Amino acid sequence: MRRKLLLLFLALFVVILVLVGGRFATRRPGKQTASAPAPAARFFCPVPKQYCKTGKVVTLKGQYAGVGYALPAGAGLYAVFGGGLRPGWAVSSASREPLIILENKKLKLEAVYRVTGPSFTRYDVVRQGEKIAEAQEASLAGSDFNIVIYIRRTDAKNKPVVSVQPADFTTL
Repeated sequence: MRRKLLLLFLALFVVILVLVGGRFATRRPGKQTASAPAPAARFFCPVPKQYCKTGKVVTLKGQYAGVGYALPAGAGLYAVFGGGLRPGWAVSSASREPLIILENKKLKLEAVYRVTGPSFTRYDVVRQGEKIAEAQEASLAGSDFNIVIYIRRTDAKNKPVVSVQPADFTTL
């Protein structure tokens, strides 16, 4: 009788381990990764159509940092989704670069455009695909790009970055 109870207990324990173990097997404690976008997330291309698929994934210290583009001066920058525009700054010991921040409260997302050139001071509400600025000649510090865009969630305290690839942008 004891042996049957012990075997039943062990079998139940193994089943619980399998169920719980599969749930936590992909977790990596201590390592922050970019969150995945919604399954059908497609964003309007932030650059002219002919340059859309030429973007390169940019990493910083081995982690996803956005999609970079090397554009000719005067090329348009476009809203990846509709929302409100505001200026910002990326400040480091080596440089101070202007940011264009586009927030969509309904999607709970922000698109952050790291750009070169003069300060961006436009506060506005724009539609998806609307031109918001133009590319400048200079490159961002330490790169070959004059624009890097990344998208982050605004519904979490630390605003995790959504890992977007050039193929996730559409020209509609």
